[in-house]
Amino acid sequence: MREAEVEVLNAEKYASLAWLAGQSYPGDQITDAWKKVTFNQFHDLAAGSGIGVIYKDAQDDYDQVRRVTSEVDAKSMRTLESRINTRVGTPNTVPLLIMNPLRWKRSGVVEADVQMPEATPLGVSVVDSQRRVLPSLVVSSDKKTSTYHLLVQARDLPSLGYEVAHVVVGQRTFLSDLKTSGTTLENSFLKVTIDPKTGCITSLYDKKTNFETLAKGSCGNELVTFKDKPKMFDAWNIDAYFEDSVTKLDTAESVKLVEDNPIRAVVRVTRSWQSSKFV
Repeated sequence: MREAEVEVLNAEKYASLAWLAGQSYPGDQITDAWKKVTFNQFHDLAAGSGIGVIYKDAQDDYDQVRRVTSEVDAKSMRTLESRINTRVGTPNTVPLLIMNPLRWKRSGVVEADVQMPEATPLGVSVVDSQRRVLPSLVVSSDKKTSTYHLLVQARDLPSLGYEVAHVVVGQRTFLSDLKTSGTTLENSFLKVTIDPKTGCITSLYDKKTNFETLAKGSCGNELVTFKDKPKMFDAWNIDAYFEDSVTKLDTAESVKLVEDNPIRAVVRVTRSWQSSKFV
């Protein structure tokens, strides 16, 4: 639901920029997409209290929204790209256009698929428009087609703007502030400690303000269940005594550091309760 909102908003922004460049605005398509998004925000569906079939219908609607917004994005991007100078002037270098649809400057990790002009046994790196090396990681590659799936740490992308980065041959060094120790993750902004037995976030420390977000002994991502048996209207009512029966899901089947590289670190927590699984 949230992803669909973002997809339609982004499609509006890209289509508006392309309209300024002479492309017709896809108003009917975007309006129909918004109708599907807002229809499925009906309170029973949004709250998870509906019957199964309505979620199958909702998924069909969201699939259509994604198809429409993908088409709008692709057409708008082609218009915008045709007006951006992506010439590289260097052999075996591929331009990489990174767009920022937000109204503020941002940095963050993006994924990209890049095909190099020829095989590159030395690997690839990414540099920005100022030729500064951007942190990047080759997630996968295909030597037959010289294609690479990359994670790239984009920096300071302008509001509703873009950066033309370049993928170059060879592995270039870069600095990373990301560190891991067991299930503790840390960079220059935050230090996050996760209990390897419970999966609880036991510390969320903001280095810039020297502020510990969580009280000692608390669980930062606690899951709790309640037994809900109202006297009337069980689809709607939550009676005051529901808190009398509480179960904390405070044990984890597994807590694993599943990704650890200079770009991104990921801890996966898996819990089960009755016939439900939480990851």
